Amino acid sequence: YYIEEKRAKENNEVLLIANGDMFEGTAFSNLSFGMSTLNVMNQMQFDMMGVGNHEYSWGLDSILKFFDNDDTNGEANFPLINGNIYTDSKRYGEDILDDNILPYTIVEKGDFKIGILSYIGDIASSISKSYLETYKIQADETYFRTQIKNDALKLKEAGADFIVFNIHDGDSKSIFNFQTNRIVSELTDSNGNYLIDAIINGHTHSKQSGIYNRGKSKVPMVQGGCYCDTFGEMTLVINKQTKKVINATSNVIYTDSISKYDKEKNVQKVIEEEYDKIIDTVEKTYCYNANEISRQALGNLMAKEIRKATSADISIINTGGIRTVLEQGDITFKKIYEVYPFENHMICFKTKGKYLNDWIENEASYYYMDYDIDSNYDTPFDDEVIYNVTTIDYVYDSTYFTDSFLEYEIVSISNKITPRDYLIDDLINRGNQSFNINGEIKVKVKGFGELE
Repeated sequence: YYIEEKRAKENNEVLLIANGDMFEGTAFSNLSFGMSTLNVMNQMQFDMMGVGNHEYSWGLDSILKFFDNDDTNGEANFPLINGNIYTDSKRYGEDILDDNILPYTIVEKGDFKIGILSYIGDIASSISKSYLETYKIQADETYFRTQIKNDALKLKEAGADFIVFNIHDGDSKSIFNFQTNRIVSELTDSNGNYLIDAIINGHTHSKQSGIYNRGKSKVPMVQGGCYCDTFGEMTLVINKQTKKVINATSNVIYTDSISKYDKEKNVQKVIEEEYDKIIDTVEKTYCYNANEISRQALGNLMAKEIRKATSADISIINTGGIRTVLEQGDITFKKIYEVYPFENHMICFKTKGKYLNDWIENEASYYYMDYDIDSNYDTPFDDEVIYNVTTIDYVYDSTYFTDSFLEYEIVSISNKITPRDYLIDDLINRGNQSFNINGEIKVKVKGFGELE
C-alpha cells in the first residue's frame, strides 16, 4: 500500500529493490521453496533482486530456475542482479551470456534511466561450503574497487543517468563503518565525476540510515532491517535540466506506522491465495505454552533433543539457527517454523575427544551444545577417546568446523530430518495440554548414525 501510494504521487518514479535473502525463512515461503514469495514479489512489481547468502540455502540453482524464462517452474517478472559470482573462472551474466544472473541492469523511471549494481559481500562463511563448490564469490577490497568501477562505467556508457549500488553485506554497528560503502561512494570517472548515487546494505539485520558527504555531493545509504518489521527508503531530489542530484534523504520506515487497514488489495489477494494452500499445515496446534521461552532456552532444548534422538555423546547446533523466542500461547507448526526456519539436515560423525575439547574452548559462545560425559579432568572429553557427535550441515560446512576437527569419520548424513522435526516429535509425544520446557524429553530414540 505504501509503495503504491508513492508510485501514484511520484509519477511512478519509484524503484523497488530486494537486497537478498528473500525466499528462505518462513513456512509461507519454505513450504513452496520460494514460489509463494515469488508470486507476491511479482504482484508488488519489484524492479530487481540481489543475491544474499540464503539464496544458497537450497542450492543457488533452486533460485536460478525463477529466472530461466520457463513459466512452468515459476518465473520472476524482474531480473536477478549480481556482479561477483563466478563459476569456472567465468563471471555470471557477463562471461556466461545466457545465464540467469545479470551483472547489472538499467530501468527507466519517469524521465530518467537508473542503473543498478548488486553484489554479495565477503560473507561466504554464512553459506554452507557444499553449496559453494560450483560457485565462487569474489569479494575482497581490491576486487570491489576495480570491478564496481568498471561496471558503473559500463552503465554510464549505456546511458544511465544515476546509479544505485546494492550489496548484501554491512556493519551491524554503523552504516558508516562498512568499508565498502566508503569505497563505492568515492568512485569517479576519468573526469572526476562521482559514479554512485545511492547505496543499499543488508545481511546484518540492522535498521540503519545515513548520508555520506563528499563535498557538495551527498550519497544516501540505508539498511532496511529484517522480518518485514521495517524497510529502507531513500529519496533523490533531481534537477531535471542538469540531471544532477541536488538533495538526498535516507530513512527506515516502520511497517507498524502504516495503518493495518491500508492494504494493497491485489497483493493481499495473492498472499491469501498462497496461504490457503498451506493453512492446514501451518496452523496445526501441538500444545499450549504458558510462558514465553527465550532463544537460548530453545537452543539448549533442541540440542538435548538431537543428542537423545541420535544416541550421540554430544550434539552441536549454531546459535544463529534459533531465530526468535517461542511466545506464550498455542504452539503451532507456524510458530515452530519461526523459531527454526532452516532446512539444515543432520550429520553423525566420530572424532577424538581432544578436538571436542578444543571446539568447546574456542567456539562455545556461538553454538548450543549438549553432552553428558563423566570426567575427572578439567575438560569433559578424554583426548584420545573416540566420541559420537551429531550436528547439522551448516555447522559441518563452516570453516570453524574444519579449523577444529582435524580428524573425523562421517557415519551418516540425513537428507530429510532437521532439528525442527525433533522438536515437533517431542511435542507430539509429550501429549501435554501445557508445555513444560524442563519436562522429560520424549523424542524417538535411534541408534547412533541411524538417520532418516
